[in-house]
Amino acid sequence: MWDGQSYPAYDMKLPYGVHGHVEPVIGIQSHYPLTDESVHETDVFVHFTDGGTDTVYKPVATLSGEWKPGGDAQCHFGSRYCIGPYSYGWALHGFLDASKQEAVPLSLKVDPWQREPDVRQHEKPIDLTGTVTAEQLTPGARYAIYRWDSVDAAFTYEPAHKIKTFTAAGDTFVFEDPKTFLNNGTVYYRCVEDSASSAPQVEAA
Repeated sequence: MWDGQSYPAYDMKLPYGVHGHVEPVIGIQSHYPLTDESVHETDVFVHFTDGGTDTVYKPVATLSGEWKPGGDAQCHFGSRYCIGPYSYGWALHGFLDASKQEAVPLSLKVDPWQREPDVRQHEKPIDLTGTVTAEQLTPGARYAIYRWDSVDAAFTYEPAHKIKTFTAAGDTFVFEDPKTFLNNGTVYYRCVEDSASSAPQVEAA
C-alpha cells in the first residue's frame, strides 16, 4: 500500500484492490540461512519502486501498515510503502517453453534506463537499445541468442529469430542488439546451445 491512499483501488474487490503498484522484489537479505522458512523481523526485502530509480531496502519490522474500509492507508515507521492487512505476490521461475529447450541465465540492460515515456499519458514511445549478458557458459561451446518480438512468436527456435551465434571464450558473453525496440512493445531473448551445423559462426571477443 501507499501511505495516505484510499483503497480498494482500480474498482477491484477485496482483497485484490488493497495495493497501489506492483513492486518488483529483487532480493531477500537475512542473517539466517535462506533455507530457514521462518520470516524474521531483521530480514530485509530489496525492491524497486514504480516511479523511481533507487533500490529500496526494507526490514520486515518496518513493513506493517493499517487500513480499514472507507479510510486511507497508514504506513508505520514513516514509510511511504507498507503491507497490510492483505499482502500477496508472485514468484516467476523460467519460461513456459513448449520445446523444453534448455537455456543459460540471461539478463537484459536497456538504454536509456532512467526514464521512459509514459504512453498511458499519451507520451510518444521511444526506441530502447537492449544489451544481453549470457552467463554460466561452457568455454569452447557454441551458443545462439534468439529474439522474439511478440508473445505469439516467442520460443519458436526458427532461423529467422536467431540474431547471434558465438563460441564462448569464457563463462560470460555480452551482446548489444543492433536492432532497437519500442518501450511500449514486447521483446524476449534466450541464449541456448547451438547445434545447427549450418549456423554461421561469430567468435566471441
